[in-house]
Amino acid sequence: MYEGMVEDINMLLNTGDIPNLYGMDEKVEILDKMQTAVRESGKKIETTPLAMFGFYVERVKANLRIVMAMSPIGDSFRNRLRMFPSLINCCTIDWFTAWPPEALERVASMFISRIESVDEDLCTACVEMCQLFHMTVVQLSDRFYSEQKRKVYVTPTSYLELIKAFQNLYALKVDQITKARIRYETGLEQLDFAAGQVAVMQQNLIDLQPQLVETSDKTEKLMIKIEQDTVVVEKQKEIVGADEALANEAAAAAQAIKDDCESDLAEAVPALQAALDALNTLKPADITLVKSMKNPPAGVKLVMEAVCVMKGIKGDRKMDPNGKPYEDFWGPSQKMLGDMKFLESLKNYDKDNIAPAIMKKIRDKYIPDREFDPVVIAKVSSACEGLCRWVRAMDVYDRVIKVVAPKKAALAEAEAELQMQMNTLNEKRAQLQGVLDKLQALNDEFAEMTRKKKGLEDEIDLCSTKLARAEQLIGGLGGEKARWTELARQLQDLLNNIIDNMSNNGPVLNISTWLKKFKILCSNLLNKSQQKILVSGDVLLSAGFIAYLGPYTVNYRREIIQMWNTRTRELNIPCSDSFSLITTLGEPVVIRAWNIAGLPVDAFSIENGIIVEKSRRWPLMIDPQEQANKWVKNMERENQLKVIKLTDSNYIRTLENAIQMGLPVILENIREQLDAVLEPVLLRNIFRSGGIDCLKLGDNILEYNHNFRFYISTRLSNPHYLPEIAVKVSVSSFSNINIYHNKRRVS
Repeated sequence: MYEGMVEDINMLLNTGDIPNLYGMDEKVEILDKMQTAVRESGKKIETTPLAMFGFYVERVKANLRIVMAMSPIGDSFRNRLRMFPSLINCCTIDWFTAWPPEALERVASMFISRIESVDEDLCTACVEMCQLFHMTVVQLSDRFYSEQKRKVYVTPTSYLELIKAFQNLYALKVDQITKARIRYETGLEQLDFAAGQVAVMQQNLIDLQPQLVETSDKTEKLMIKIEQDTVVVEKQKEIVGADEALANEAAAAAQAIKDDCESDLAEAVPALQAALDALNTLKPADITLVKSMKNPPAGVKLVMEAVCVMKGIKGDRKMDPNGKPYEDFWGPSQKMLGDMKFLESLKNYDKDNIAPAIMKKIRDKYIPDREFDPVVIAKVSSACEGLCRWVRAMDVYDRVIKVVAPKKAALAEAEAELQMQMNTLNEKRAQLQGVLDKLQALNDEFAEMTRKKKGLEDEIDLCSTKLARAEQLIGGLGGEKARWTELARQLQDLLNNIIDNMSNNGPVLNISTWLKKFKILCSNLLNKSQQKILVSGDVLLSAGFIAYLGPYTVNYRREIIQMWNTRTRELNIPCSDSFSLITTLGEPVVIRAWNIAGLPVDAFSIENGIIVEKSRRWPLMIDPQEQANKWVKNMERENQLKVIKLTDSNYIRTLENAIQMGLPVILENIREQLDAVLEPVLLRNIFRSGGIDCLKLGDNILEYNHNFRFYISTRLSNPHYLPEIAVKVSVSSFSNINIYHNKRRVS
């Protein structure tokens, strides 16, 4: 509780108001509501703001109830009473003294009776032990203070912590024993199953052996067949390879001839294409124009005469003025030009089969003529220019084609030979592919048989291994009765069972029968001990140890534990003859990890480690030698431990982040007071908001991560923590006075 809070409460008790508590907006709202309240009350009060606020203060005094809980121990209580007299003048003081034995009995009885399957006698004995824990620790704390000058407060909160610790440890032990029973029963089932599977595995081996022999025989025969077919395939491949070489040679020769022909044709094709392009430029009007000439120029007549010769059209026979006969081609030319398919006939002209007589006449009469030139002809007729070019192109093409024709014949012959060889080659390839497919089918069948054989061999090996292990296990269990009997006896002691004389069972005649008997015995052992484990004396003693004995040194712990242990047996509460917290709650693997992290190996330190781990409250470790501090830092290093001090300026921010992220925090080097802002963390005031767990730290509401862990340590060797701090933490002393003084005496 802040001192400022006490001052505010003092003002409320004295005047009913706290100066400067309300803002102007809040005060206006209060005055408005008071006016309504005055009208409803029927009182005649002035409506001035001062009178309305006075009415509000009177209502506060009449209705507000304040309950303050303060510890009377220490100077803080007396100082507050001196500074704030209203705490006495305006309050009714209710002083709570230590709980009497009756209260201790009623509280313990209420909680323990709620545990299922606890009979009345056991409940009464446990309640008496809880009373004994509390009252003897009160006496021990007085003696501890008188002898060691160390003050330990034993409060009702410690008593409640004892009962809650017992409930938690009880649930933990029930879970452990349940898991142990499941493991034992599962193991017994596996052993029973192994015994039953021996005959099955033996029969499987008998059935698998003939299958393996048959599969091996088939595999060997397939291997021989594959080898024979492989020889045939290799020969066939050689034949096909030779034919492919011949075909490749023929194809190369044919390609060479074809390339030579194309090279020669490349000379004539451009001229031919140019002539065809020229023909494409001609229009019917151009042809009509030439046809309509009455007295055409000599160049036009010369071109048309050459075209008539190319088309095999004869001229009209006429007589010149000298009486000599000559051929006049103009009349046939006009008639030829009148043909609507004239141009098309030129484009489709059979240029590959031109008669030699025609070409001889063209070459003798027209080609050498200087007037038979497209450039010259273009001057007299553009239409005849294209026809002149066509005639000259036919001359060039004919010269080339006469050279290419023999080569084309040779090419045709070579291609025919190549086609014949390819047909033969394809037939042989088809034959080879058939043989290859057959060989592949054999290989596939061989691979399948090999896999089947390997599977059978693996199955036989696995079955043989299992059978050998099962027989070894069953044979070895023949001499295991004594060890299993001792294991059952230990389990009986652990679970406080009332079954005796387990070792009197008859000799094991049959492993399967013995396993079933032991399984039933183990199940009965666990079921009948279920009620007893709920009130196990070891668990009860462990709860008392954790709740009360953390601040005490080793000798005081041993003394009171011995007394508790004796009284537990006197009350017939099942427990070990010599109780040990380490044996009851310690886990060897965890303890070994603690030792590696720096926790001393002595029993006193390990007990403190168990208290730190098992306590419901956050630990406060009295650690003048900083052994616990080192242990915690090493243990939590991999979990990103945050180290803070109350003197750090930003320690609250670090703590807030750790709470939200679920990181461990150690608050080290504290004195005898703790910052009041840490109270929600110490008390774990967790509440649900919006479906998530939250914790309010100062003015901030934080999302609480349950992985968060909080450690507190002090280097003070003999700190005096008042009850208001001690009840919020689990105090454990890592400072062993006796060991320390003994070391000094030795030195």
